[in-house]
Amino acid sequence: MHLEWLRKPVVPAAVAAELGQHLMRFSLMENYLEPAEVIAFLADLGDALDGFVKGMEHFVASRQGVLRQHAVLALEHGIAMHRASLEWVRSAMAALGETSPAP
Repeated sequence: MHLEWLRKPVVPAAVAAELGQHLMRFSLMENYLEPAEVIAFLADLGDALDGFVKGMEHFVASRQGVLRQHAVLALEHGIAMHRASLEWVRSAMAALGETSPAP
């Protein structure tokens, strides 16, 4: 297993394009990384997704009346999908926090 790949930082500017890779990396971390590293990865992923969602919401709001209806609908889909991923990150962090051994 390539530990460097598992530990690769989340790049906020690329979070949407690399979301599938992030989930693949997460699925493999359990056997190779310490729980604290996994939580830190999820926190970084959550921060990046939060920034992406807020940026897209601002973009759509700032272009009301300019964007065509289909464009708005497509952007709203993207926002909803990434918001769902952000909620999953928060849920995963909570679940892992509940199952991690006490220090």
